[in-house]
Amino acid sequence: KNIVTKKSTMNLIKYLSILFITLYISASTVDCFVNHWEVHIISALPNNDIPLWYHCASGDEDFGYHILKVGEDFHFDFEVNYPRMTTLYFCHFWWGENNIRMDVFSKDLFNICSNIGDEIHNCYWKVQKDGFFAGPDPGNLELMHTWIA
Repeated sequence: KNIVTKKSTMNLIKYLSILFITLYISASTVDCFVNHWEVHIISALPNNDIPLWYHCASGDEDFGYHILKVGEDFHFDFEVNYPRMTTLYFCHFWWGENNIRMDVFSKDLFNICSNIGDEIHNCYWKVQKDGFFAGPDPGNLELMHTWIA
């Protein structure tokens, strides 16, 4: 009878350990999806008389038409629609003869912009003469789009 009790106790400890490890991993994984997000769009275009116009929106929110001056940071924040990951923000940009319409946040950009473990995830976009660069912080950006003339 004592052998069964010891086995039962060991099995219970094993199952509880597995349960706690699973819950810990699940909480860590969910944490990277449900955290708060901020999208930043920064103009690093040449300082000239050509304005950068933009219009950003999602299915629920429209930020309107605006001009982004050189060095300015237009930003907005939101919560990701988890677990479906259907959150989408897009912008249309005009700069002289150039324009482009693109997603500034979607599930496809999650891995490019995410710093897992941060309480607030940032997706930085830098608008330059040669295109649009994105990444998790201003010092870690990669070219994502070029202008369409």
